[in-house]
Amino acid sequence: MISLTAEYALRAVIYLVDQQDSSQTVQQIAQATQVPMDYLSKVLQELAKSGIVRSQRGLYGGFHLKSDPHTTTVYDVINAVKPIHRIEGCPLNYEGHEDRMCHLHRLLKEAESHVERMYRGTLISELTGQFPADLPEEDHGQEQVAEIHTSTQLKSSKPDIQ
Repeated sequence: MISLTAEYALRAVIYLVDQQDSSQTVQQIAQATQVPMDYLSKVLQELAKSGIVRSQRGLYGGFHLKSDPHTTTVYDVINAVKPIHRIEGCPLNYEGHEDRMCHLHRLLKEAESHVERMYRGTLISELTGQFPADLPEEDHGQEQVAEIHTSTQLKSSKPDIQ
C-alpha cells in the first residue's frame, strides 16, 4: 500500500525517535534499519526538507528527529517522501461517475479513505511504544496485539489437514 521509499522513511524516523540524545550518521541509521545507505541518504534529505528530521554537518553531525513524535503522524512521514497516490478516475474507464461510481471505483475509493484515515490517526510515538502520558492504557492497542498473538498461536498449533 505504500512505496518502498515511504517504508524506508518510516523505519528511519522510528529509529531516530529512540536516538534523540545524539545525531546519527546515515551509516548508523542504514545499518540499524537495514536500508541501503545511498537510498537512505536521499530519503533523509527529503525528510529534512519537510522538517521531520534535522541534518547537521561537521564532526558531530548527522541526523536527528526534529518533529515531535507525539504530533507527527505516519501520514506526515509518507507524504514528506512520496505522497500517497489517489485514484483520479474510473479504473474501468467508465464515464459519468459524477452521480454514481462503479463497484470497483467505490471499493478502491473507500479503501483509500480508510487507509488514509489510519495513517493520519497513527502517531509515530504509537509505533515506538512511546505513548503520551495522558493516553489511557487501553488505547495503546495492547489487547489487539495480544488477541492477534493468541490467534496466531492457535492457528500455528492446528495440525495440517490434507
